[in-house]
Amino acid sequence: MRFPNLLASLRDEKGLSIMSLAEALGMDSATYIEIELGRKKPDFGISERLEEFFGVPVDDLLLPTPRKRSLWQLMEPSILE
Repeated sequence: MRFPNLLASLRDEKGLSIMSLAEALGMDSATYIEIELGRKKPDFGISERLEEFFGVPVDDLLLPTPRKRSLWQLMEPSILE
């Protein structure tokens, strides 16, 4: 699921309007709308607030769902020896 769709689903699950969620996150509703529509990417601070509010790790919000790789999985095996 793409980030904007996931964000909208999480908001809907909590029964929140765009305005109320933006207020709860301490941000302008116009900025939040741009993020939920996928026109703008959240900065680090907003990402942290989303993570705390929804209780979902920011990686799960922002990274593609099928296969997430940790930094350790991306390293060359020789580096880890």
